Amino acid sequence: MKIRLLLAAIALAFSSATASAANYTQNITITGDAASFGQAHVGTAGAFTDTYFFTGITGAYNVNLALFSFGINAAQNIDFTSVFLNGNALDVSNVGFLSTAATPTDILTNSPFTLVVNGVAGRNASYSGNINVAAAVPEPKSYSLMLAGLCLVGFAVRRRKNMV
Repeated sequence: MKIRLLLAAIALAFSSATASAANYTQNITITGDAASFGQAHVGTAGAFTDTYFFTGITGAYNVNLALFSFGINAAQNIDFTSVFLNGNALDVSNVGFLSTAATPTDILTNSPFTLVVNGVAGRNASYSGNINVAAAVPEPKSYSLMLAGLCLVGFAVRRRKNMV
């Protein structure tokens, strides 16, 4: 009888060592220039990989993104191990029960965007995030301002040439 209990305890120990939280995949449509997202890992603790696909826009964009998780105890804590946006690593910080991941600067990348969040979650943990996008091409106002500046430079050169 004691051997059965010992074997059951060993099996339970090995099974909990490889426990993992559920992995989630979500499609999110970006409307305007931002979108919010997040995930709750409830019920099981352990490693997870969440994948987000951001659609709704096409072309090249300057993107910044931030994730945030705050747990008041170990059961609510998430530690981000790595976070990637279209293959670009985000800066990850895990200090106590506060975990963040963010783009160090705007990332110039093409849509659609794929975000992969890897981490370790407590049994009742969650995180949230926000993605902001800005078109990578200059707006027409920028072109008109540049054209006006070139006209002024040309006028000044022509005036100087006539004075000599």
